Amino acid sequence: MSKRKKTAQERYLQKVAQEYLSQVKILDVHISNKFEELERLEDLAQKVTSSWKQDAVSCGGTSDKVGGTVPKIADLKKEIETTIENYLNIKRKIERTISGVKNPNQLDILQKYYILHKPLEQIACELGYTYRNTCYIHEQALLAVASVIERENSQT
Repeated sequence: MSKRKKTAQERYLQKVAQEYLSQVKILDVHISNKFEELERLEDLAQKVTSSWKQDAVSCGGTSDKVGGTVPKIADLKKEIETTIENYLNIKRKIERTISGVKNPNQLDILQKYYILHKPLEQIACELGYTYRNTCYIHEQALLAVASVIERENSQT
């Protein structure tokens, strides 16, 4: 471990990489909430459909309220599924970026921290490193991610 002071450029690159990778946790929250919303809508659709069937049998006709609700639920369900797919695509892109890091120790820490959401203290224990060394490897890994992002951007 070097005692060299980080340059402003390195701090900036680490911050950019960290913000990019931190999207995964936010995306995971969004995805989880969207799945919960989807489940709620599916439950509601079943209730509305069963209510519609009962109304049709008892009244001999269709209720406008119920008839209009089912297509709305179907549209919302499609919208939620599209949103989930978009979130998953972004998450996969970030995972590919992490996979572009060549150092196995850095790669391991990045995956455990950003994809599995483990705290650095736990990662240090799992890997048999000191917390300080884990933080140092994490910082170096962020610079490696910045390089991968730069390569990806230059190829497009």
